[in-house]
Amino acid sequence: MASPRIQYALLRTTIERHIADVKGKKYAHLVMQKSKQVYRYLLKMAPEIGNDNPASTFFPFCLCILAPYQADDKKIEPDILGDAVIEYLYSSITKFKRINLKTKRGQEVLEKLLKKTIQYQTDHKDVYPDNYELEYEMHDSKCIITVKRSPAKALIKKVGATKIYPQFVRIFSAVIEIEKGSLSYLKNENGEDVFVIEYKN
Repeated sequence: MASPRIQYALLRTTIERHIADVKGKKYAHLVMQKSKQVYRYLLKMAPEIGNDNPASTFFPFCLCILAPYQADDKKIEPDILGDAVIEYLYSSITKFKRINLKTKRGQEVLEKLLKKTIQYQTDHKDVYPDNYELEYEMHDSKCIITVKRSPAKALIKKVGATKIYPQFVRIFSAVIEIEKGSLSYLKNENGEDVFVIEYKN
């Protein structure tokens, strides 16, 4: 996956086009011009999680929609930004390594990624105390992931942009759909985010 700065550059055109479709080209151009500075600010403000963190591939997408949202003083409809990223994901399917969650191999790759993410957090908890913290359960037909700490969610709370969070869930759902699965989202009794990935018909 590309670095955060490169990812933003790749997504910029798609995001600006989606904003222009609703707000007009001039409005979209001004928002995206301002968002470059906001993006740099968010990168500095974001919790450190490690460049080689297995969970770091998703984080740049969060920043890419948070930056224009903040640049427009939270006036732009979050769905516009979510739609832009999802379109980008589907148009770029061939550029990324994909798995098929309906196969045993795909489920093994998913579990391996989750194990690596947990191990990374354990090994670097003193270096990156704000890193992702999660638990998971693998079943025959689904995988249940409980997110106990999320740097992306912590960042949007810090900047007062919690209305953008459902777009993060939509983007994650699109990634899972591309990988031949489906995603459900809920909260448990502790208020933690729970993602249920189903991969069997």
